[in-house]
Amino acid sequence: MKDIVGRKKHFKTIKDDESLFLAICNKIYRVISKLFGKIICVVIIKEEFYKEYEEGLDKWAFELLVERINRFVIEKDECAILVMDSVDPEIDNERMKETEFFMKNGTGHGWEEYPENVIETPFIVKSNIHSGVQLVDAVAYLIRWYTRKCLGINPGAFFNKHCDGFMKLIMDRFYGNRYGEGFPPVNDNGIKFFPNSTQIPSSFWDIFYEKYR
Repeated sequence: MKDIVGRKKHFKTIKDDESLFLAICNKIYRVISKLFGKIICVVIIKEEFYKEYEEGLDKWAFELLVERINRFVIEKDECAILVMDSVDPEIDNERMKETEFFMKNGTGHGWEEYPENVIETPFIVKSNIHSGVQLVDAVAYLIRWYTRKCLGINPGAFFNKHCDGFMKLIMDRFYGNRYGEGFPPVNDNGIKFFPNSTQIPSSFWDIFYEKYR
């Protein structure tokens, strides 16, 4: 997504053609909207995180995400293969060790069931040759900028003008939908904000509610 938005590498020919940019992004998110799958994400607000913790942001993010993947596969009585984007040998090796630890001990965050349904050694691949990882990256990029927009961070960013429309395309794909009075449209199995004390503006949920008003 950074290449598309930044008009780099294969996408440098987009240049200033906003209509072409929108056509490409709309096609990507429409593909995601039709996939047989669910979106599970953990959103960590760094400013809030470092008020409560000195370090460990990546570790928290990975543990919280593994918990939620496991809840999904247990609920569906299925198994899962964890495919991850390669970062560098040191971080990749650390993720493998952490996953093996979760298999034996759980994550230690109050989640009682061990993630035995997730394969213990994740497949770590280069994202530029794996379309699944690229689609996940597209979702992560969108959620990041949509959250930043709702929090008023960098409000003039170009992508912010279009992220509402992209979110509308994929909102039914989030795991944990529970529409009803007094509930957010997606519970924290589908979208987990962390730390728990994070105050998320009601505007974040507006596009989810629109469909059911």
